[in-house]
Amino acid sequence: MQPVNQHDMKCKAKGFDIFFTKDLRVRNSIGYDFVLFQEEGGTARPVLQLHSGCRKCFSDMAEDEDGAQSNRFEKSINQVNLLGRIGRDAENRGSAAHPVVVFSLATNSVHTRSDGQTASRVEWHRVSVFKPGLREKIAANLKKGDRVFVTGVIRYDEYTDNQDNQVRTTTILANDIVNLTKRYLREEKEETVETGF
Repeated sequence: MQPVNQHDMKCKAKGFDIFFTKDLRVRNSIGYDFVLFQEEGGTARPVLQLHSGCRKCFSDMAEDEDGAQSNRFEKSINQVNLLGRIGRDAENRGSAAHPVVVFSLATNSVHTRSDGQTASRVEWHRVSVFKPGLREKIAANLKKGDRVFVTGVIRYDEYTDNQDNQVRTTTILANDIVNLTKRYLREEKEETVETGF
């Protein structure tokens, strides 16, 4: 397979020859082709993630043969999936011009220590909802202890506080939230029966 755009590179970490073609296929030195992305309504959906040794290939992909920067072939993904419980009721924040609903979400991971004992670690995530419709629904229904599934993107920000200290924040910007709490699912089912929708 010849690279359509004559843009081929060698991944020295694994010895793979990487070819970038117009349909974003990759061929390794063994001769197999892998689809990296499939287009769905103009949005790239990941099908395969290259091994870590090929990260340099992804960064080099943004350069033309003459070294000029170009993002013509570069694809990137920022996607977060979280399943956990709400730490406190969702709150309305922001301003009238830029309303936002925020809440904290706890997730836990379980691992086995060197002594054979099981231990768990809890991570707290700050979630912000700007999306109209979803924002109002979450503000009205999300309560402390609810079990939810959140999909969104991660955002890093930085600001200066009153003491002139640089403060870094990490926020999950939610695109969709599914409430998996039995109470909420039961209420939705009853509402569906009553309205027929």
